[in-house]
Amino acid sequence: MAGLETNVYPILNLNELSARYRLYKIRGLRKGGEYYQNRQEIGKKMSIKHQTPATVVDIDGVPHLVLRDDVTAVPEKMPLVRGTAYFDRLDNVFPLDFTRRDPVTDTICLRFLRFAIQNALNARIELWQPGRGRPFFERTPQISDDVAIFSGFSVRPVIAPNGSIGLCVDCTSKFVSKRPLPMKMTVDTFRRYRQQHFIYHFGVDWYDVRLDDLADVNVSEDTVSTDTGQVPLINYIIQRVRKPIPPELASLPHDASVAYYMNNSGETRAVPTGLCYQVLDTQHRNVQRYQNKVTLSPMERHQRIQEYVEQLLMRLRFGNDGTIIRVSETSVRIPQRMFQIPDYEFGNGYKLSVRSSPDADRVSLGQIGRKRRDLLQDRKAGFYRSDPLDQPQYLVLPESVYESWGKQYVDDLRQAVRKLFPHLSDALLGKPYKPEIVTYSDFKPRTFVDQGKAILEAVRERNPRTGCALVMVHHVKDRETREHDELSAMIVNRFFKDFGIRAAVNHSRMGAECYELVDGDSNYRIRQDKRRKLVPYLTNVALNKILLVNERWPFVLGTPLHADITVGIDVKGNTAGFTLINRTGNIIHPYCKSSRQKEKLTTEQVSHEFARLVRQEAQSIESPARNIVVHRDGRSYESEIEGLRRAMDSLRQDGTIDANAKLTVLEVAKTSPAPLRLFDVEQDRRDNTTVSNPQVGCYYMLSEDEAYLCTTGKPFKHPGTSKPIHVLRVEGEMPLAECLEDFYSLSTLTWTRPEDCTRTPITIKLTDRYLGEDASEYDDDALESGSEEEDEGE
Repeated sequence: MAGLETNVYPILNLNELSARYRLYKIRGLRKGGEYYQNRQEIGKKMSIKHQTPATVVDIDGVPHLVLRDDVTAVPEKMPLVRGTAYFDRLDNVFPLDFTRRDPVTDTICLRFLRFAIQNALNARIELWQPGRGRPFFERTPQISDDVAIFSGFSVRPVIAPNGSIGLCVDCTSKFVSKRPLPMKMTVDTFRRYRQQHFIYHFGVDWYDVRLDDLADVNVSEDTVSTDTGQVPLINYIIQRVRKPIPPELASLPHDASVAYYMNNSGETRAVPTGLCYQVLDTQHRNVQRYQNKVTLSPMERHQRIQEYVEQLLMRLRFGNDGTIIRVSETSVRIPQRMFQIPDYEFGNGYKLSVRSSPDADRVSLGQIGRKRRDLLQDRKAGFYRSDPLDQPQYLVLPESVYESWGKQYVDDLRQAVRKLFPHLSDALLGKPYKPEIVTYSDFKPRTFVDQGKAILEAVRERNPRTGCALVMVHHVKDRETREHDELSAMIVNRFFKDFGIRAAVNHSRMGAECYELVDGDSNYRIRQDKRRKLVPYLTNVALNKILLVNERWPFVLGTPLHADITVGIDVKGNTAGFTLINRTGNIIHPYCKSSRQKEKLTTEQVSHEFARLVRQEAQSIESPARNIVVHRDGRSYESEIEGLRRAMDSLRQDGTIDANAKLTVLEVAKTSPAPLRLFDVEQDRRDNTTVSNPQVGCYYMLSEDEAYLCTTGKPFKHPGTSKPIHVLRVEGEMPLAECLEDFYSLSTLTWTRPEDCTRTPITIKLTDRYLGEDASEYDDDALESGSEEEDEGE
């Protein structure tokens, strides 16, 4: 059968499902600010309090709370962030028809179904769930050394591609420490685990909790308030858990340590440390070597999803009457539609095309990645922007590295940079890559604080005022996970803030592994058995850590976009990131700005920064822009959209853009509770089935405002299953198909890996790159005041 197969399984008996609901008019919610956050909080709190499906919908522009009709004792008001919501009960009770729906009842139907599925699966003893709305996991894990790998699935009711309602099912996994925390802990031993996530084994009910502090009392001394009075924590747990109690609880000592966490209602709760197992993220050093165990091929994922559907989702019950939800054994198929990959322009006017465009060299889709990579070192092409590196360049190295294999590393790195400009000699280049070497003392504890202070002091002595830097660091010893990220974040932040230097960070481990001291000589060289590993690594460093940091773009679009200007926007850790690209992609401007907000921007800030960025680049654009598109990484807030509208008004008024210029805003969701998957399923004449990833450029439009796009897939070979990216038009009138085609074209500017595909467009990729380094959090107070161990011990 033609088309692509989804992971959405239709519900076959929607006509048999029934429910009744009541509406409560909500007063006191003010638009802007925390409006949407407060709406979500109302639904969440009401659902937890009454153990019933609850949601907030708009009716005639007014928010209304939806509750099942049998809910009683609804409070008249609820305190919220910067306000109070008031609930006015309406008299009518409404029947919920799952076969005749509109956008409002769609929301209600999905919420009622989700609640029913949640409760039905929670009753399965062979499953556990970290928290409501999260995936379900099998209780028995795979055990590898110190890591327990749990397999599981996410399931979520969605509006199916055929317009009905279906269950979107996907596979997932979770890494958890094999061993719990110690039964007895001190403040010092607990320190490294503070603010980390753990799975709390409350008998057979397992929950994800974040531990905030260690108590100064044990499980027999800490008490819990109950209807019969204060009960010791250990007694309370034994009384409340499902019987029989597991061995780990039965053997819990009476003086075991207690830690505190905060539940979904914002209340502090106590937990024995010996029942907590640390959740390990994918960056944890004990996890990375097991990634291949959870990376599923399309065939494996397709088969496993089918097994979960058949074994666990076929006899779920709905409503008070327990009607069985009948789910189809086969998923929904969609027609295959796809965009063509755009043309590219390299240096010297060289053009490359999969479309057989005139005045361009033709290449097949299967060869496009390798051809892009090879052209960067080809004399007839090379980088699109290959002008001299006109800013001061710095290479910051640990003293132990520079005094050993570092000098050879510097020579090899310079050679890797030159190879990316093969059509230019050093004389023609004018300023070859010859960075100023800065060394810092690393003959001290390799902690975040000690390394960070040494690096900043060494650079400060040079008194720089601008430029670009590559900083080599060691793995620090005082960070259990993401140890490189925090030090990298500090370096990039402080280099730009203190010295006006745009910095990138790489690690010493690769060089230490790949260089050796020549016998009878005083020189280091590349180990022969490591050459094939080190040379590509140096090329990658030259491209990503030096040339892209200097804003030397490898290639640009040879096929114009539909939009005249496209701007990517994201906010992370009190830093706002913007990346502007013109219609042909030859004008690219990434930009960061401090923000008072951690996740969203104020109306005034968006208006000012967006208008400033467009005005700055407008002079380089041939004619006034008529179509401007914004890619908002994640959710777009009302305050941000209002700021964009004001900026557009200002830009129209002063003639920077066309008087009739239009704004379109796309929300880009890179993750989802249950992501849509697309599978290319084929059967041969012998009924043998093969399942593969769809081709890059495939897309599916759910509506005129919502779509999924495959930016990864065939012919690029990757382990695992491609995940379509979710695009939602929340503002504007530019046709979504044109927005999607532009989005796909910008995703093919694979500058960080020219031979590969990337999931996000360069508008988001560059913004992520700047924010991922510029805006990651780090402990600035510890850096300024000295050793963390000393400070916390005083």
